Amino acid sequence: MTDLMTQGGFSVAGTYIKVRVLASNTYGPGSYSTTNVNSVVYQTAPTADVTTVILSKTKNTVTATWTTSPTTLVGTGYASITHYLYRYKESSGTYGSWSS
Repeated sequence: MTDLMTQGGFSVAGTYIKVRVLASNTYGPGSYSTTNVNSVVYQTAPTADVTTVILSKTKNTVTATWTTSPTTLVGTGYASITHYLYRYKESSGTYGSWSS
């Protein structure tokens, strides 16, 4: 799929991709296959941001929640959100590596 994205020049998430294939050997190419039905959609990383992060704490834990995350097809890049990553720091420190 990555090669089709790079070589095909696809750039608009949500675009259906149609493909046809042919076999070739030393004597030349055969006939093209029939074109697939609209079954594959070009997908990207999410384009909508997670917003409104709220921190709450108890004696031993800090919990981060957010009220808005990508929900539309365009916002999710036409793919399901599978997980979230976060970074944290002390207020005057630097951010550490990403965690999930």
